Amino acid sequence: RMIENFLTTEVWKQGLNTYLTANTNGTGTPEKLFSALVNNSKDATTIINTLEGWTTQPGYPLITVTSSQVGTTNITYVLSQMPYAQSNTSKCMWNVPIVYTSQKESQFDAAKAQTHWLYHSDNTTNTLTVDDNGWLIVNVDQIGFYRVNYDALNWNKLKTQLDSNFTQISNINRAQIIDDALHLARTGHLDYATAFGLTNYLTKETDLAPWNAFFVNMRFLINIYY
Repeated sequence: RMIENFLTTEVWKQGLNTYLTANTNGTGTPEKLFSALVNNSKDATTIINTLEGWTTQPGYPLITVTSSQVGTTNITYVLSQMPYAQSNTSKCMWNVPIVYTSQKESQFDAAKAQTHWLYHSDNTTNTLTVDDNGWLIVNVDQIGFYRVNYDALNWNKLKTQLDSNFTQISNINRAQIIDDALHLARTGHLDYATAFGLTNYLTKETDLAPWNAFFVNMRFLINIYY
């Protein structure tokens, strides 16, 4: 889903068709697939590097989003990545499509939401300025294969939104917020007070996805402590 989204569905389907047609009676390889997907692309080298990073390295990244400059109408965020739940010696880095939406936009269709790239060569960090001083949600529609952690300011804004009008955030991203927060608390990246605070609104939740995210994480805790 992530690769299809940043390539676009049309390019993805054309690439798969080219690959399957060319290898009908032969042996397919990842390299042949990548070549078919980037056929005639001006960014072929970057795309191939991106695909190789996601298909040859173990694990996936944790994206950390921190407010660095808060203005009256915009916020500049610092984005960083690290291998998630791996050995501290892991040096894996990825080219990550940061698909995001702001409170003002509230665009929860990943194909229409904005994308900002965090490259493995960015010395682990880069910045993103959003013309909105409300909340920010990264990984719209949970389209990307990564987890997201925010600073206290943005977590609090998301909690306020969930408590006041949770339907402004899509059901998939409500589930993502709960799942990421509880998983991050489990691995020591977020305090449990913040993580459980984000679940308070569930007394009003009627969609299955957020509840499923909650129960899956609760089952893990129950198995550990009982």
